[in-house]
Amino acid sequence: MQGTDLKDIYVKECTSKYMSDDTEEMENNMRNAMDRYSYLEKKVFNGVTTRAPDLQAFDKKIEFLHSVKNSIDGQKVNHDIGWLKVSSQKLIEKLHATVNEWIEKYTQFLLQNTTSEITNIQNFIERVKKGIENLPERSETQ
Repeated sequence: MQGTDLKDIYVKECTSKYMSDDTEEMENNMRNAMDRYSYLEKKVFNGVTTRAPDLQAFDKKIEFLHSVKNSIDGQKVNHDIGWLKVSSQKLIEKLHATVNEWIEKYTQFLLQNTTSEITNIQNFIERVKKGIENLPERSETQ
């Protein structure tokens, strides 16, 4: 998420604090601030993992399943094999149900994954809000 990571937020909030007419001094101020901040970032993101599914692969698979479903729809229900008349209605219904189940599994996974990511982000924001309320007077790296 470009523009929303902690470093970007920190830089936006603190840029005015480290502004100076001397470019080298300003760079040193920002570098020192970022070094102090990198410790916090490592501490906050310790053990945080995300799994981002390849949306194009999911989309391709769901489109494939829809095409299978459409080809099943195109099949004849009754078949004459010599003297035997075979009805494939139950088979077609079962295939439809199976394809629909897989489409549902793929879409539910994406929905659950997105919902859990949103929940994790909301929980993270709440933890950070609580942590920001109680700023330490001195960082552990000093």
